[in-house]
Amino acid sequence: MGQQVEQYVYDPTAELVTFSYTSTAGKRCRKKPDGEKPTGEWNTVDIYCLGDSSVHIINDVMVMKLYHSRRPENGREIRMTRGKIELQTEGAEVFYRHIQLEPISKFPEVAAEKK
Repeated sequence: MGQQVEQYVYDPTAELVTFSYTSTAGKRCRKKPDGEKPTGEWNTVDIYCLGDSSVHIINDVMVMKLYHSRRPENGREIRMTRGKIELQTEGAEVFYRHIQLEPISKFPEVAAEKK
C-alpha cells in the first residue's frame, strides 16, 4: 500500500495526481472549496458520473473532479464504470430529499466548462 506523503486538496488548475491504494499520493484528496450552506440549511448536491470519471458540485460550486476512478479487487485496480450508488455522511447525521437519478451521455456544460 502506498504511503501518503501529504494531504492533497482539490485544485482545478493543478497537474493531475493519481490517488489509489498503491500510489505514493495515497487514496484521498479533500474537496475545495467548501460550497456547503450553514448548518440547518438544505444543500443542493449534483454529482455527474460518466464512464470512469465524475464531477461533484455543491450549491453550484464545483468542489471535485475525478478522472479514471478505480477500486481494488483481488490485488488489481478495476475501472469504476458501474455499480451501486451510496449516499453517506462523515461524522454527522444527514437527511436527504428530492433525490433524482437521470442518465447522461456527456457531462453537462456546468460540469464540463471547468478543469
